[in-house]
Amino acid sequence: MDKFYGIKEGAVNTLDEIGTYLEEINILGYTIVQNLLSEEEVNRASLLLDEAYDEQLKDFGEDRLKAINEKNLVRCPLAFNDFFLELCNKPLILSLVKHYLGNYFIINQQNGIINFPNEEHHQSSWHRDLPYQDYIISQPIAVGCLLCIDDFNIKTGATEVLPYSHSLEKIPSVNFINKNKVSTHVQRGGAIVFNAMLYHKAGYNSSNIVRRGLNTLYSIPLLKQQINLYTQLNGKHENNEWLKKLLGYDSQVPETIDQWRKNRLNKIK
Repeated sequence: MDKFYGIKEGAVNTLDEIGTYLEEINILGYTIVQNLLSEEEVNRASLLLDEAYDEQLKDFGEDRLKAINEKNLVRCPLAFNDFFLELCNKPLILSLVKHYLGNYFIINQQNGIINFPNEEHHQSSWHRDLPYQDYIISQPIAVGCLLCIDDFNIKTGATEVLPYSHSLEKIPSVNFINKNKVSTHVQRGGAIVFNAMLYHKAGYNSSNIVRRGLNTLYSIPLLKQQINLYTQLNGKHENNEWLKKLLGYDSQVPETIDQWRKNRLNKIK
């Protein structure tokens, strides 16, 4: 049994499941949630993600996707099938997000990552999910949830994270990264939940299977969405108050002064 002395404050008591996840996100910048999805959900997600990518590949063309580093990347899969929107609404994940972002948060972006064997993916570069931002924020303004549709391990290209890096203004040296990076091992159906300022990257898939992930970034509505979901979805779900808020319909930039004032008026009615 662990013992302590000389400590005046701190969480030395055993935490419940939610508390443990939150503590790891606070300190490490990420946590791993196993068994979040059922076998049926994982199989369906795998099939639908491949279908969504095939459709985007057909619409935009492989050569053009390669030119902009979008090969094997599915943009906004929730626009192709409502099932991907269902996966954004897992109660445990929403509880973690709500802890940091409060009651009002939106889906900032959602992307599917498909790692084929022996192919380097664009996401295999170190990055933050809020790129080009070299500063520190005391509390997260965006939280990512990377659902592991296939096993994430050394062979399949486990996502690598740099613990504590959400507390660094700038990325450290390559020597430091190589010494301190961690390869996450997550079973299919699990998830990595992380502060969006954590440095991370996709690993190299040296296995003989395809490794898929679905990354949803939740943010405060102050941050601009990667893709305007209201426009992309043609206002679908606008009669559902929860989805309307989650999809950012209520946080779009008004096009005119009159629209701004009408929006304010509607809120007080």
